[in-house]
Amino acid sequence: NTQTLVNVSKKTSVSGDALTGAAFTIVNTTDSAESYTLTGSAITSDWAQYGLTPDTFYLLTETVTPAGYMTAAPVTFKISSANGQVYVSTDGYASAQADHRINIVNEPIDLKVVKLSANLRTVTAAELSGTYADSFVTGAKLALYAADGVTLLQTVTASTLDGTVYDLDYTKLVMGQSYILKELVTPAGYRTAVPLTFTVGADPSGTIYVLYDSPLQYKIIEVQKTWASGSSPVAVTFDLYRAGEATPLESIVLTADDSDGKIAFAGTAAICVDGKYPTADATGAAITYTVVERPIFGYYVTSPMAYTEDASTLLAAISNAPTTV
Repeated sequence: NTQTLVNVSKKTSVSGDALTGAAFTIVNTTDSAESYTLTGSAITSDWAQYGLTPDTFYLLTETVTPAGYMTAAPVTFKISSANGQVYVSTDGYASAQADHRINIVNEPIDLKVVKLSANLRTVTAAELSGTYADSFVTGAKLALYAADGVTLLQTVTASTLDGTVYDLDYTKLVMGQSYILKELVTPAGYRTAVPLTFTVGADPSGTIYVLYDSPLQYKIIEVQKTWASGSSPVAVTFDLYRAGEATPLESIVLTADDSDGKIAFAGTAAICVDGKYPTADATGAAITYTVVERPIFGYYVTSPMAYTEDASTLLAAISNAPTTV
């Protein structure tokens, strides 16, 4: 009699070692009522199934995938009535499988993340070296969370060098489960990225996810001083405040001999970039600024501080006149 046996072994492509935690079904492709279950466990990586019908095609399907690995592709096989050997579809049923064994090899889940100032969900390696080569954002801290948004699985401190793509820890990922990528530390000059949710297996292996940081808008803040007719201009100090704060961000002095009565804050506060002030914070909330003129002996305010702005400048204007007795 010919022995109708198929052995199934589970291995990892990382090292070729045995891989536990999988489970399979074997189903007759023409009669689904004939099916077998290869039950998995934390210590099982090999199975033996007897009693299959010779010269019949069966589909071997992975039903439970070990954590950290992609689900293996199904394999169609048959057992020859001539010699009892196992033949598989992957080589066109050309060669008998040694020891009646089908080796199922799993690839690690390969997903990555990158920080860009380009509004994308995913990006390719070719695009990163081409179209988006100048869009890298450095200096962030990223985190991978479970679907509950609370369970922290991995943190990544972004490099200070452009061109860095970060691997997600495949040992923390499970096929079919959802995860959330968040930005914990936002680089100066950018708005905090919106969290990105993804499901393992919904995107191809090798997908590079993008946590998008939109650049904040920055403006120069200037003061325009107007003196009423008959005034003798004097030096005036202006303080710049952020709404809700009692300590000025910066102070400037407009000298008495300033020809146009206009001066810009130097932009030396910690929130400034290139001498300019952000119009919003990292959450996207608008920032309101207030310019306060320190009292000038012998003068009163004829037109209180008024604000106008364009795409690049916030202008605070005030007028004074001499006090008369």
